[in-house]
Amino acid sequence: VELNDDGLVMAAEDQHA
Repeated sequence: VELNDDGLVMAAEDQHA
């Protein structure tokens, strides 16, 4: 998993919210 700008745990895909 990766941590996005919003601090939400996302799957390691090319998604960005």
